[in-house]
Amino acid sequence: MSANIIAFACQTKQRPDVIRTLKQKEADTPVTEFWARIGEFMVGDLTTGWSVFLTKDEKFSHDESMLKRMALKSTLYVADIIEVGPYSRVAEFTKGNLVWSITFDGPKKSGLEYKGRLPSAVQAIRNDLLDDSRVADPDDRAFSVAPGIFKKLTGYNYEDPYDPAIITLSLKFLIPRS
Repeated sequence: MSANIIAFACQTKQRPDVIRTLKQKEADTPVTEFWARIGEFMVGDLTTGWSVFLTKDEKFSHDESMLKRMALKSTLYVADIIEVGPYSRVAEFTKGNLVWSITFDGPKKSGLEYKGRLPSAVQAIRNDLLDDSRVADPDDRAFSVAPGIFKKLTGYNYEDPYDPAIITLSLKFLIPRS
């Protein structure tokens, strides 16, 4: 099965603010099926102090005004992971601004594209992922940069979404506030 997921993470203490910005509320029942339908969000807390939100709505990850509003009070990390294509992006928004982003757009064959200034810690993670000799294909290494950085920064691994070592609460759907 190929992944097509948008993940974003905020510090757990900012979770209620992000949910309000999304004009959502938590549903009473936990998620029983991992992949959300288009337009649905799921949220879960990680042992790393981050809350991860998941959706399959690709439009959402490119709505920079929404992402900036969600990051008004803190830092928000965003990862787009689309294996068929392939396409991946990781970005940081802090205090309402895009700080940096790294994008791999496989069909364009343009390598990694950067916006903003990468912090040295992010540069080091990127370099480690690009130098990973276990992955022979340079495009596969470039694709892995976004999910790899997101995992290192937040603890969330899209390839193992139910990892009990990191998910402390069951994922819950978010539903529109009435």
